[in-house]
Amino acid sequence: KVISTTGTIVVQKYGCALPAVKRPAGFDWFANCSVQTSGVRFTISQLVNGSYVPRLAGVTDANGLVKFNDLAPGTYKL
Repeated sequence: KVISTTGTIVVQKYGCALPAVKRPAGFDWFANCSVQTSGVRFTISQLVNGSYVPRLAGVTDANGLVKFNDLAPGTYKL
């Protein structure tokens, strides 16, 4: 649900085998990697006064998705 004062960040976890060399620019993650399904944990943190503060944690579902809903405008990192 997105309204004028909140938003949603959706994360989909992909995994790839480690390459022998650095992945090239323009590497196609969707074509070369697979979705990591349920059980992958993410924490989202919000930038507050110059420091990132953990806000929410979530675990991916069977489709490799986790959603962080009702987030106030701001800068976030996983």
